Amino acid sequence: MTNSQGTEWETATVNDAKLRDIPAIRLVKQGQKNEADVLIGFTSEPSKLGWHVPALFWKRLGPKKPGQKKRRPLGERHTVTVGRDDFMDMYQALFEAGLAPTLWVQNKWTEQLSVTLVLKGLRDWLSARLERS
Repeated sequence: MTNSQGTEWETATVNDAKLRDIPAIRLVKQGQKNEADVLIGFTSEPSKLGWHVPALFWKRLGPKKPGQKKRRPLGERHTVTVGRDDFMDMYQALFEAGLAPTLWVQNKWTEQLSVTLVLKGLRDWLSARLERS
């Protein structure tokens, strides 16, 4: 049985990539544990960098309150998680090409963390800071 919310989210991820002219497809499930749902950025040519990066695209849902029809977002609605080393390798390539954005980073070291709330707070802080500049 498929999860309609999950398949809609996979399709939204593919469509978002395609709007940016990035090739993307939904993958046919093979019933393997931890298998990927979507493939992004592939071409018929092998990558010159040889990267194959696992990424978690996360759509955060907040708790459903009594009387609400749907769950509400909690913090940043859509996030992407990649491993630190993969991220730093990609950032280094962008930096060397003169294409890297400035990063404003919060390093957290804790047992439990609402990543989406922290990211939303950082985004709000940065927006306010840049408005004052």
